[in-house]
Amino acid sequence: MLPFVEPMPTNQLHSDVELQEPVPHDAAGLKLAAYLLFAIALAITIKMGVEHAPRAFEYPHDSVSADVVTTARTFATQGVISLHGSPVNNNPPVGQGDVYAHWPPLLPVLLSVCIHLFGASERVAHLFMLGVVIATALLVCQVGRLWLGNVGGALAGYFWLTLPVVVQFGHLVAQQSLAMLFVVAAALALHSRRFALASILLFFGVFSSWEAALVLIGVYAAAWGRPEMRRPVWIASGAVAAGILCVLLLLSPGGLSDTWQTVRFYMGLSSTYSNVLPHDHVALSFSQQIEGIVWNHIWMLGVFGSAAAVQLVLSQRRVLVVSVLAAPWCVWAIAMRTHMAIHDFELLIAAPIAALGLAWMATTIPRVMVLVGLSVLQLFFLHHPPTEDYPASRLVEFGREIKAGTNPGSIVVSPLLSEIPLYYSERHIIRGISDENAVEKQVDLAHRRFPGAPVYLALPPQLVGDFPKSNVVFSGHDAVILKR
Repeated sequence: MLPFVEPMPTNQLHSDVELQEPVPHDAAGLKLAAYLLFAIALAITIKMGVEHAPRAFEYPHDSVSADVVTTARTFATQGVISLHGSPVNNNPPVGQGDVYAHWPPLLPVLLSVCIHLFGASERVAHLFMLGVVIATALLVCQVGRLWLGNVGGALAGYFWLTLPVVVQFGHLVAQQSLAMLFVVAAALALHSRRFALASILLFFGVFSSWEAALVLIGVYAAAWGRPEMRRPVWIASGAVAAGILCVLLLLSPGGLSDTWQTVRFYMGLSSTYSNVLPHDHVALSFSQQIEGIVWNHIWMLGVFGSAAAVQLVLSQRRVLVVSVLAAPWCVWAIAMRTHMAIHDFELLIAAPIAALGLAWMATTIPRVMVLVGLSVLQLFFLHHPPTEDYPASRLVEFGREIKAGTNPGSIVVSPLLSEIPLYYSERHIIRGISDENAVEKQVDLAHRRFPGAPVYLALPPQLVGDFPKSNVVFSGHDAVILKR
């Protein structure tokens, strides 16, 4: 947490971070109401987060959580140093070609420390993310406080905690949440001219998720034609370049190629997500991409949150803090259209600028409480994204039955793509096998990569007819295990 910084009058702010002065709100009643709103939202968030921490990965985008926690558990059991910091979203045994660096590794690395201390569980993972949510709320509050005063700061924290995307996906074990924690902290450090601290925070942001690298574009936009801002430009450039370089050094040539394939998929230039899972694909037309992006903004930020963010960026686009916080959202939405269209939780990267936009509107428009009331009202009409077609509870049991029907150290081949069985099975799973020919190919490959390890085929009961029925070693409600 950054040290507390006393708010400065607008005329004393640094020239590179001057912001439009809000209409003052000095009424004691208004200040008390703002503090109370933030305190209540924070208390409810903590209470609900602690109560729901033990829940299984059975919610929208639960495979994201399962993927990250599995990677963290492998770091914890195999060692971050022994794996050279390279993330592996699978269980031991780990072989060549198992590195998964589509996303930078800081979140699973930090989570692996928690697993070392408290064990691997959904509770540990969700409580870790609750800590990220609380820390981000306090930082957003501090940014708002330095700009808009005490009332604006409290309202910024309140709006951030009540945005639909935070309410629905704050618990998600996702890289975007951690990256935005560092981005908001870096924006606060830049505002306070603590450039060394800002560079460290930006490096950690990029080492958490790729979106944080786009902060650099925001810094360039704010500094264009302003020689006095050369230092922030150099600081941001060095930090972002160092972060990207460190992540790329973790990649093998094959991993680099697969990561580039994923980038092309997110940009809408390919329908194939990965070279490793070639039949895992989504093809969206340009109009479908735009439609998905628009609806995700409406559902995840709300009409008022989306409008406030856009208005703030248009009116304060040369302000360093605004540019830093807005760049990941704006550039990602333009460049990575497929990703933004199919992943509504990606709007987590827009939540800080939307919250500050709402607080800015609330402190410059006299009818503050009207906007506050409308933000509360939207919580009663939250859009609840659907889970995967295959019920998440069945995927959890599928993983548990794989664990029950196989020995530790086994290799399991399965047609299912979801990462949820990875976490619950604690077995090395080769996913996305489409037919018997693919099974034979992967079984031969597994025997060469992991000599002596038993190899099994795990199927949902409804798919058993598509594969040979002999050598059944385990038959459960959700999984049938065949020895290969």
